Amino acid sequence: KLLVFLAFCSLTFANTWYISPFGSNSNSGTSPTSPFFDLSTALHHAAVGDTVRVASGYYSGSVNTYLTLSGISLIGTAGSGSTVFQGTSTSRVQYIFRLTDGSTIQGITVSTAETGLELKTSSTLRDVALKDMTTNGVLLANGATTVAMEKMTFSNCDDGISDIGSGSTLKTLSISGGLFEECGNGISITSSSASLTNITIADADFNGALESSTKAVYLYNQASSTTTVGYQIENSTIRNYDYGITGAGIYLSAAQAEANIVNCNFFNNSCSSGCGLYVDGNIDVYIGYTEFLDNLASSSGAALYASSDSTITLYKSVFKGNTVTGGGGGGAYLSSSSADVQFVVHDCEFISNSAASGGALYCPYQNVQIYGSAFRENTATNNGGAISTSTRTEITNSTFSKNTASLGGAFYVSSSSVEGVSISTSNFTANSAGQDGGAVYQASGTIQIKGCLLSSNVANDNGGGIYTESALNIIGGNITQNEATDGGGIYIDSYPSSVNMKFVTFEDNNASGNGGGFDCVDNAGVFLNYVSFSENAGAKGSAYYCNTCSVTSSKVNIDGNNEVDCKS
Repeated sequence: KLLVFLAFCSLTFANTWYISPFGSNSNSGTSPTSPFFDLSTALHHAAVGDTVRVASGYYSGSVNTYLTLSGISLIGTAGSGSTVFQGTSTSRVQYIFRLTDGSTIQGITVSTAETGLELKTSSTLRDVALKDMTTNGVLLANGATTVAMEKMTFSNCDDGISDIGSGSTLKTLSISGGLFEECGNGISITSSSASLTNITIADADFNGALESSTKAVYLYNQASSTTTVGYQIENSTIRNYDYGITGAGIYLSAAQAEANIVNCNFFNNSCSSGCGLYVDGNIDVYIGYTEFLDNLASSSGAALYASSDSTITLYKSVFKGNTVTGGGGGGAYLSSSSADVQFVVHDCEFISNSAASGGALYCPYQNVQIYGSAFRENTATNNGGAISTSTRTEITNSTFSKNTASLGGAFYVSSSSVEGVSISTSNFTANSAGQDGGAVYQASGTIQIKGCLLSSNVANDNGGGIYTESALNIIGGNITQNEATDGGGIYIDSYPSSVNMKFVTFEDNNASGNGGGFDCVDNAGVFLNYVSFSENAGAKGSAYYCNTCSVTSSKVNIDGNNEVDCKS
């Protein structure tokens, strides 16, 4: 009995206190009908673990701002839209509230200060609005290790959420439901030490519709290459950010990280490079079910820019209407210098993107794998209406239609990789080139094309379907109804490399000059095996035209309407 009595005596009970604009500090403050008038009085009575419940209304002055909550739960009974703690714009306080010892806030609006909330503790914030802050909406100070935010609103803050300049102890940050509007940076976590392990952002809307807005999300952590930081961003919208340099939407940089971006929308962001998403460092990035629409870059990668050793996987995502005015990669620019880094695309669409080179994708270094994807109506003023690549590239079960460029209406390759480029079971239709290579332009490297259709492509000069200056192997497939001045189907200028074709059909291609099916020049070597020519047209060599090149053929079928014209 004595033990039970002592245990009962040792229990402490949390108290609940009440404040109201219509209360009085002479009240008991212990019930809604007898509330205090201001928060300072309630905090004077409250102890760690207590709750202060706030009636709707406006609270201002030194008795309601620039206060420290020590282990207190502050709850607005009517929600953030009706309960406001406000400083003054003429003499801003350093912060409205400083939170320590596990304090939490719910259903409150905090307005007009340098910083809204300074967290020096792990904390949970729910239904909190932060407005008109010259520095931070929420500052994650030393001691803020695990922070959770739900249903947040940030407006007109220099930074919505940021960490301190040095010594940050932040480990995990989760945001579920949030509106960030007219903030310089929505979220800026740039100084966290090796303790950082996870940041999750879900159901958030970042709207940069303000001239001074820079980035929606800026996450920079190069502190440790031994700890893998996890970034999870889902069901969120990033829009209307305009920043003069890189990464207006989301900027990710880490020594070692994994990032999942799922069900997000990036649109109408503008900057120099990576205006939707900029990735730097050693990050394994997965992007799924996400749209990049109408982003604009002055230099490269309007929607996506990836550098360093980052690996990117795209799945069932859409890149549409993204534009680069001065460089490459209207949809994405991949600049990693490591040949071991992968860029993998599954079941994606690239529509109406434009750039100087690589209207949809510009891939100078990273290995590229594309499966089951569609490239439509992309444009490049120079080369590669859809794709421009200089590295190992594999394309499978994909379609390229109505893309345009000066060289290589759909695809431009200048790969020096030993493995070269492989294209299989894919269709190239109605692409066009202002000069050469209506569908494909091969400047160097090796291409293998297997089981593909090249149809209705047009080049104003040479190679309606393909223009090649290097080693080309075509196994199976149909080359039909393509048009050019010379080489209606293919124009071959590949010396000293050779072109090999097996089980290929040339049908109804047209050259106003030489070689309706193909035209080969300048000592190129061409080897034909089980190749057929029918209904092709050309001023000379309706089947094919050979000028100082060598053609070796076996099992070749040429119908009566076609002819061969070879000078060698």
